[in-house]
Amino acid sequence: MNLNKKFLKNELIWLASIGCEIIETDSYIIVKNKLIKTEDFNFLLLKRIIPEIKIIKIMKNHHLQFLKVAEKIVSYTNFIKERTEDINYVANYNREALDFLMKKSDNLYISSEKKWAVIFPQERLFSKTIVPYTICWGSDRIGKICLVFLDDIIGIYDFEIYPPFRNKGYAKQFFSSLLDKGSSSQTHQVFIQTWRENISANNLYFSQGFKVLDKYYYFKLKNIY
Repeated sequence: MNLNKKFLKNELIWLASIGCEIIETDSYIIVKNKLIKTEDFNFLLLKRIIPEIKIIKIMKNHHLQFLKVAEKIVSYTNFIKERTEDINYVANYNREALDFLMKKSDNLYISSEKKWAVIFPQERLFSKTIVPYTICWGSDRIGKICLVFLDDIIGIYDFEIYPPFRNKGYAKQFFSSLLDKGSSSQTHQVFIQTWRENISANNLYFSQGFKVLDKYYYFKLKNIY
């Protein structure tokens, strides 16, 4: 399984955990969420190029407006390209460093015991594979993160430093502590995703050694009803 498929498998686990319905075939994946109506939680993702008339039929049957693809499509006439794009990043992380981050300290660490200081509109489904952590600095709860563990690969989701603690270097310190700089043999891969317009996140990930794995583009179906 190549990296792109591993990332997708990891992401689908997270999407299911936030209440998304996942329908997968050999040709496409459907993601739908009843409570969150944005394009990143309601789309048809193509695994391969299929005829436009078939795509439209599938989308109308499932009441979907958005098509998500890994390549820009120029031949489809019934779709309008959206401005936003998903950017998938990959880097190596140090397993020893992750274990160290999970230990309580007077500095930066993550805790699975402390609850998130946010409320979501949908019930979250956590497990041994999908674990929510509170990012802490000593006794302060400064942020949140959700890790999806799949074999030796982890996906980072829901990453946020809470407003009172932003612009103090905590995000950079977290990634600097987690990511491997070539000094350890216990390196594995970590994925994270953001959208093109999130300039601060993109700059942060680049500065910490993440590399772009792939990009996904959104197209909106014209006159769906």
